[in-house]
Amino acid sequence: MEERGKIIIAGGSGYIGRALTDFFISQSKLVYILSRNPRPGNKDVKWRKWDGCNVSDWKADLERAEAIINLTGSTIACLHNRQNREEIISSRINSVRVIAEAMQEIADPPAVWVQASAVGYYGNTGDVVSDEESPAGGNFLAKVCELWEQEFEAAEYAGRKVTMRLGSLVGKEAQLITNIEPVVKFFLGGAAGSGKQYLSWVHIEDVVRSIDFMINNNLIAGVYNVVAPEAVTNSELMSALRRQFKRPWVPAAPAVVIKAVCRYIMKIDSSLVLDGNHSSANKLLEDGFSFSYSNLVAALEEIYG
Repeated sequence: MEERGKIIIAGGSGYIGRALTDFFISQSKLVYILSRNPRPGNKDVKWRKWDGCNVSDWKADLERAEAIINLTGSTIACLHNRQNREEIISSRINSVRVIAEAMQEIADPPAVWVQASAVGYYGNTGDVVSDEESPAGGNFLAKVCELWEQEFEAAEYAGRKVTMRLGSLVGKEAQLITNIEPVVKFFLGGAAGSGKQYLSWVHIEDVVRSIDFMINNNLIAGVYNVVAPEAVTNSELMSALRRQFKRPWVPAAPAVVIKAVCRYIMKIDSSLVLDGNHSSANKLLEDGFSFSYSNLVAALEEIYG
């Protein structure tokens, strides 16, 4: 019997990991998920216990794998106090470090390592369009991404390395959508602050397809922005959602109100709402990738049927 291709997903219990697992199973791959909370496996999915800090039995699963995809990282959807900042950084740095360590201890490591990062690397960019050659920004999330990518760049690994700077996810279970949807439904879907801050978004289906593209294209290496070709402003996002739910125009909420709501009700840092990023996907497009969802309205129609 021919041996099945093997894909390793570190931090694979989240939204992207679940979507990737479903996709690779449909491609007759065997998926190994490295997780702090492993679940019962089956003939298609094997779960392995890992803490993101120490090499253990899971390293044997890396042998002869087609790819390892590292999605590990503590959520940024929280208040960015000192304790949370330390966890956000350490969870990312440590996972890269321990995977690199495991790679050195096996005979036949995966052919390609796809490493998550984010377009938050560029910081709060205003109207400036960032590409992969743009410098890192100066805010906290930019520093997180910079440190994350530096650790990956320094990792000793003989295979192909790809860094994917992800935009904000759009999909049925995406946090962006599930957080905003009830606000819009309750007739509170106005712009946040000026509403001019850009959102570089990407549909979950295109994230999955782009990762598959990266794995199967041997010329793909280095840093790639994974964002839809058409970024939108916060005002445009809220307008599209209001139309989706047939809600009337609502005046914008002042920044001071957004800051209070984020801090005391949503328990997240207000920069996640009030800061913006406009990134390009030109590098992926130039290498032949075609997005299924370039337009936000089409993406929302897919989500809500």
